[in-house]
Amino acid sequence: MITSEQEIIKDHLRLPLWLVVAAVFISVFAVYFPALNAGLVFDDLAMIPGNGDHLGHWSKLPDFFVTGVWNHSNIAYADGSLYRPLWLVWELLMYQVAGEAPFGWHLSNLLLHGLNGCLLYLLLGRAGNHHELWRLGLVLLFLLHPVASQNVAWISASTDLLLVLWLALAMLGYHGFYRHGSLSGLLLSLLCYLLAMLTKEAAIAFPVFLLVLEWQRPVQRRFPWVAAVAFALLTLGYLLLRQIILQGMLSGGQSLWLWQWSSLLRMLDYAATYARVLLWPWDLPLTRDHPPQGVGTALDYGLGLLLWLAALLSLIRVPRTRPYLALIIAALGIPLLLAFHGKGAFAVRYLYLPLFALCLLLGQLRPKTPGGKPAALLFSCVLLLLACVTHFRELPGWRTQADFARVLLKYHPSADNWNTLVQARIDAGDMAGAIEDYDKARDALQKRSQEPAVLAGSLEAIAFALAQQQDYDQSLKYYRELAGLPGFAYLGWTGAANCLWALQRLPEASDAYLSALQDKPEHLDALYNLFMLSQSLNRPQQAQWAAQAILRQNPAQVPEDISAAVRRYLQRANAGR
Repeated sequence: MITSEQEIIKDHLRLPLWLVVAAVFISVFAVYFPALNAGLVFDDLAMIPGNGDHLGHWSKLPDFFVTGVWNHSNIAYADGSLYRPLWLVWELLMYQVAGEAPFGWHLSNLLLHGLNGCLLYLLLGRAGNHHELWRLGLVLLFLLHPVASQNVAWISASTDLLLVLWLALAMLGYHGFYRHGSLSGLLLSLLCYLLAMLTKEAAIAFPVFLLVLEWQRPVQRRFPWVAAVAFALLTLGYLLLRQIILQGMLSGGQSLWLWQWSSLLRMLDYAATYARVLLWPWDLPLTRDHPPQGVGTALDYGLGLLLWLAALLSLIRVPRTRPYLALIIAALGIPLLLAFHGKGAFAVRYLYLPLFALCLLLGQLRPKTPGGKPAALLFSCVLLLLACVTHFRELPGWRTQADFARVLLKYHPSADNWNTLVQARIDAGDMAGAIEDYDKARDALQKRSQEPAVLAGSLEAIAFALAQQQDYDQSLKYYRELAGLPGFAYLGWTGAANCLWALQRLPEASDAYLSALQDKPEHLDALYNLFMLSQSLNRPQQAQWAAQAILRQNPAQVPEDISAAVRRYLQRANAGR
């Protein structure tokens, strides 16, 4: 973080701070402006729309600190893995400012990204790099690299943007304590570190950075035990609080430190994935699974081994890079540990903090003599190429839920992702596209010998949407297809009966309801509809049978108005005998 005065290279060129700030935000908005018109995707749909009960009232603020993240979504359930109360506070604040319209949320992500770029510029200067253009070049590398695109374009990835913001401020505060013994700098660093931990778990990598930083300076100048105890107590207190609130470090009660020898392969594969997406960010997967047995090729393992050896050599031979290298390794270590027992996977958004630390590391490797115009031109071309990849290739995948589903399918062609794409098409009112994607999904899964039942959700959604559009003939076709799937016959026959009733094919509708009840005798929708239809068909015995079957249901599961109507009918029927 700090170099000796002899290593500081004075340059004739000095850039005014306002010019750097302007360059940062102009670059961010020039490249990422398509994100401002993007919608809500994936986790955004669980956290923002229809979530006024959790994010619409400041009275909910204390609850954020005693429960997990997903307890406060619109699909609220007991969360045993994510404790991020400060991020929830940010979500509440943004909900008050922007409501449920995505523009304000996306704008805040762009502003946070630009602010992190400005803090990176300041940190590079504090670290002894006074070559202004090189510092600005590294800031642009951080801002424009496609790895950052997911964090900026995806609203729910603001956790990483806020995490880097707090840790950058913690570094700046610690710099004052490191160089001048400033108590206010230490307090600022402690406060921002606490805020970072309450934003995302990866913040606990910061003490590793401090330990390596202090280890390499003279013994007589190392930080006092008070500072060490303060950071240790904050970290332990956070882990204990997290343990109490979530009832365990991980849902499922598995040990965080579970180890297998095959995990060594995963470490190599993980490092290779990290290097590949940084050096060749043409195809960035949202996630990449790393099962215990490893999924990499021999080339992946060889590349991973070389990277680990290079990191070890750098730790030994290049003292200036040690703190930043330690931060990179520690920041990646948390999701890597979770991946060791199936609780997590590599995700590009995890690389936002390591990318920030990598730019700080590169600031320490600046040659003492400028590379001249050819080097500057080459670096500018690289930045322009990265900006184009980010703008034209990565950002389009985050415009809509359908675009996002296509990104998922590109790397994980699972039934769940096909269902997501079909539902997104339906929600957008594109029924023709939904049907086309369903046909593609069915053909793709058949080639992989998967049962068609895994697409039952898409099939039912298409049939229901067609019925709402009063295209009952087409809806009937898909409901009948659904009725042929094991485990979904009662849903298919009930939907088909509803369509037949709407088409005034009443006897056929009655038969379809009876078919649904053969598959699931207690299906209330089929029973009540059959009860009503039988009256229209003047079939009193069938109506009475359906009414009695409804009354045999658990009273708590039958709406009161239905129970009352059925009882009145039976009373009239008995009175008429």
